[in-house]
Amino acid sequence: ITYSWDNSVNDGQAFTPASSTTYTLTGTDANGCFGTYSVAITVNTPPSISAGNDTDHCSGENTTLTASGALTYAWSPASGLSATNIANPVASNTSTTTYIVTGTDINGCVASDDVLVTVNVLPNISAGNDTAHCNGDSTTLGASGAGNGGIYTWTPTTGLSSANVANPVASNTSATTYTVTGTDVNGCVASDFVIVIVNTVPLVNLSVTENSGVTNNDGDICTGASVTLNGLGATSYSWDNSIIDGQAFFPTSSTTYTVTGTNANGCTNTASQSITVNNLPT
Repeated sequence: ITYSWDNSVNDGQAFTPASSTTYTLTGTDANGCFGTYSVAITVNTPPSISAGNDTDHCSGENTTLTASGALTYAWSPASGLSATNIANPVASNTSTTTYIVTGTDINGCVASDDVLVTVNVLPNISAGNDTAHCNGDSTTLGASGAGNGGIYTWTPTTGLSSANVANPVASNTSATTYTVTGTDVNGCVASDFVIVIVNTVPLVNLSVTENSGVTNNDGDICTGASVTLNGLGATSYSWDNSIIDGQAFFPTSSTTYTVTGTNANGCTNTASQSITVNNLPT
């Protein structure tokens, strides 16, 4: 009719054993006679669950999680996971997520741990605006977006001063599409391309008209004669020695005159003509 437990246990009252212990009950009846009964309570240590180290991946990529320390596992949240009841699910989350894994051991004891999976955004890589240069000239390309410590790689390498700098010089001789791949400090990769057009240079020539009105291009005149020089093969012309294209002038001494012709694309070329001034006979 009465009961007494050792180890400060109260009959019928819940308690939390701190370690494995045998508890003994003494029961007394109405005649004052008593008997005993013992029960062993085994306290199993909870599993030491690990969800692995915090990790990261680039947007569009994935990471394999690694849980250990238990018999079975349950992951949450399920968003972005290939499975929630295995030790090593693949996380394809699109935003930074904290995953919690709950592990249960052979004794049914449960513990949990969490891991932070950070999603790094891809770099916003720019290869710059499409551009053009004249054949024989060059253009400096300009990549950006990989940030401090970022790495750039250009393809193809034809005509480039370097393939692994942000601003290589392009000396291509034909229109080329260059693609730049940028890698930021997180190892995330993106790319962009730029078209570099090569414009042809004009084939510049000239004509010489002497004051006789005969165009013979020989460049020999007598003192006091006038000459008209005309550029050919371009859209605009510029002469040295203060000469105006198509306008007659009077050379006073033998001189070589050079014309620079420019076409519609701004490309230039030159041609030269020597004018020999012969003295009059005495």
